[in-house]
Amino acid sequence: MTTSLTVPSRPPAQGSLLGADEPGPRQGALDKLIVDAWEGLRRGTSRCPVCGGRLEPEFGAHGSPVGGRCAHCGSTLH
Repeated sequence: MTTSLTVPSRPPAQGSLLGADEPGPRQGALDKLIVDAWEGLRRGTSRCPVCGGRLEPEFGAHGSPVGGRCAHCGSTLH
């Protein structure tokens, strides 16, 4: 399974989960954000890795989330 994150063309908001407030490289930070987003989608408590808004699940045929869309910025996770 391939995971993709589609981000709108506007820059992330101040205080986003991407760590714009924290300078310097963080190993594994993006991977952790994506894994946390997928786990949150399954629980129904996911936050958008771009802006921190509510990531709403998109369901497949079997009732499990197959992706999500941010209610605030419109980013998608598939």
